[in-house]
Amino acid sequence: MPRAGRPAAPWRELVPVVTEKIASFTGQHLIAVQTVLREDYWRELTQAFKRTPLGLFHVLLHVDSDVLAELIAVEAGKRIAEAGQART
Repeated sequence: MPRAGRPAAPWRELVPVVTEKIASFTGQHLIAVQTVLREDYWRELTQAFKRTPLGLFHVLLHVDSDVLAELIAVEAGKRIAEAGQART
């Protein structure tokens, strides 16, 4: 679902489609690891997967909110640093 009236990013629709294509091509089960931080995006993903022939097996890993915030901050810092290096 889009945020505040903005349309959803087009790549978001591709996750279930590409997952289905890869599983169909290989003929095997596929494990797709994805961190989803927003409930609305999780609902969007599960609804889209229901429109495919794939079975969805959901595993939830819980982490303390403080630890999660730290992990996100570290990852964001890495991306900012990488973007700065790419410009120089």
